Amino acid sequence: MNEAPSGLKWREFRCEKNSGRTQVWMIGQDGDTYWIRHGMLGGKMQETSDSPGSKGRAGTAAYMDATANC
Repeated sequence: MNEAPSGLKWREFRCEKNSGRTQVWMIGQDGDTYWIRHGMLGGKMQETSDSPGSKGRAGTAAYMDATANC
């Protein structure tokens, strides 16, 4: 799997569990590919990516290109 590009702007989300541990999700977008990192705060982070295609019929209000569909 490829690595996320350097300089990618990440949005970070956290969820604190009753156990006191904190889950972290980081999401970044590079063109029509989005990257997700997730794991426990201070622990190992997993990374994955996806490049969704366009959806809807071209020329209609429902159409979204691949970048807008991220």
